[in-house]
Amino acid sequence: MNVIIIYALTGLLAGFVGGLLGVGGGILMVPIFFYILKIPMHIAIGSSLGVIVFTSITASVRHFQADNIDIKLVLAVAIFSIFGSYGGAYLCEKLPAPLLRKLFAVLLLATSIKMFFK
Repeated sequence: MNVIIIYALTGLLAGFVGGLLGVGGGILMVPIFFYILKIPMHIAIGSSLGVIVFTSITASVRHFQADNIDIKLVLAVAIFSIFGSYGGAYLCEKLPAPLLRKLFAVLLLATSIKMFFK
C-alpha cells in the first residue's frame, strides 16, 4: 500500500478516535508506525506525540465549543503533566526499544482489561 495512503488513513483514524474517546491517538499511531511502517519504537512514540499536539488542539476547540471542558481541572492537571511528560520523555530516551514495546503493550492491555470490567 502506498505510504501516503497509510499516513492519511492513520491520521483520519487517530484523529477520529482521539476526538471521540479522548485518547490522543497514540494507542493507534504507535503500533501502526512501528508494525506497519517499520519505524523504530522511539521515533514512533516521538512522532505520535508530535501529531497528538495538533489533534488535541483541534478536538479541544470542538469540545470547548460544546462546553465539555472543565478549565480548572485542565489547568490543575496540565501543570503537573508538563513535568511528568518531560520525565517520561527523558526515560524513554534511556530505555531499550524492546522494553519500551513491552511497557506500551502492558499499558494497553491493563487499560483495556480495566475498562472492559468496569
